[in-house]
Amino acid sequence: MSTQNKIKEIKKQLSKYNIANVFNVYIDKINNVDEYTYNLTRTINLIGKDKISNAYYDEYQVVKEDTWASISYKFYDTIELWWLVVLFNDISNPMVKPTVGDVLKIPTDIILEIIFQNMRNV
Repeated sequence: MSTQNKIKEIKKQLSKYNIANVFNVYIDKINNVDEYTYNLTRTINLIGKDKISNAYYDEYQVVKEDTWASISYKFYDTIELWWLVVLFNDISNPMVKPTVGDVLKIPTDIILEIIFQNMRNV
């Protein structure tokens, strides 16, 4: 279990899909106050994602109004998995909107559970 999941006030605020669950939290005492810092240098690799059967992902063609967050919402009912859509599709700059007409691979719930389980075990 990652450090932030042991901190009550952070645990209450995070959904299970929040990207913050992937990063370690460090606590520093500054003037007798706990200061929380995320280690954002962790690299997330989805090894073998190119070998996943198409039964475990949906294909989605980007439309004009789409953002990474809206695509996440369409498939997962949460905007918090935008980063997984980006990662699964090898998008190098998530600040650039999805390109209209591109076909994206959207991991199914089964793959989501496997990915999150593997990340929790690292």
